[in-house]
Amino acid sequence: MVAPVVVSQPVPIPQIREEREWDGEVEVTINTNGRVIAARMIKPIHPAYDQQLVRAALQWTYKPALRDGVPTPYVKQISVHVDTRPECSAHVIGPCRPAAPAR
Repeated sequence: MVAPVVVSQPVPIPQIREEREWDGEVEVTINTNGRVIAARMIKPIHPAYDQQLVRAALQWTYKPALRDGVPTPYVKQISVHVDTRPECSAHVIGPCRPAAPAR
């Protein structure tokens, strides 16, 4: 069995006012064409964000999983980390998230 390969998997920007970190997990069912046909939260993050994430997941695409070279349905679990703390800087007092590395 060869697992599916991500083609497009954009994660929505959280619109959560609380400044903290969350870890969650979404489960997707990927069909033989590489389209997500079902998505559900198996480790919730935040009620408002969970809905956004599930809607986004239904638009994700993959190269389908292969069994003996033949496309096959696949259930995949994806970990998601959300950090709504402000980015660390000289102006931020209190908990913050490290700056993203330059690309």
